Amino acid sequence: MLTGGGGQTRRLSRISIHPRFDGSTSLTYDATVLTLNNPVGGIAPIELASATQDPLESPGSLAKIAGWGNTIKQPLSGNNAGDYPDRMRVARVPIVSDTRARKVYVPVYVGALMIAAGKGEKDTCDGDSGGLMFASTAGKRYQIGITSFGKGCATRTYPGV
Repeated sequence: MLTGGGGQTRRLSRISIHPRFDGSTSLTYDATVLTLNNPVGGIAPIELASATQDPLESPGSLAKIAGWGNTIKQPLSGNNAGDYPDRMRVARVPIVSDTRARKVYVPVYVGALMIAAGKGEKDTCDGDSGGLMFASTAGKRYQIGITSFGKGCATRTYPGV
């Protein structure tokens, strides 16, 4: 929670930007790892999906996205009002095929490195960047993505990536 007594405060001991990221020329490798100065207690860490768990990313299957982003649907121009929540929000979204994502995000979508999800009223939005995308199987949750970019929010044509 942004206000109130919940949560744990930590300082950063290291910021590691992916060495192949170049925000001026591409959106690939858009990832940074923040290393905390002390561990966070009382929660089980999420596992990272492995290359053998591709079924977690099957088009049409549902994943969850989490973040602190705008909760008001945005047009492609992104000029609607903003409503940023006090608590992290979670939504279930359908995975979109790489073919469809490539078609709407030519030439920036790289299927081997990216995953797209969202439809209609549910999507990531401004402020959700860096939030995780996860899927569950056999009672375990696996991180399958990190919110990076999109056009508008909750539009029919453009899923979040």
